[in-house]
Amino acid sequence: MAYDALVFDIDGTLWNTTQPVAAAWNQVAQADGGLPTVSAADIEGVMGLTHEEAFAKLLPGLSA
Repeated sequence: MAYDALVFDIDGTLWNTTQPVAAAWNQVAQADGGLPTVSAADIEGVMGLTHEEAFAKLLPGLSA
């Protein structure tokens, strides 16, 4: 099968990606042991923000 386009929608414009994004975050958080887990609602609350803004909201007090 040939494709003529590939669409990346990570901010929920075309479909809601909060569940898989939260699952991926939590998988990394569990492996690291030092990061908090998040819910889909937490992820929804940072969609559309820059990485810096999202991390500041999800990881308050953690320096870059």
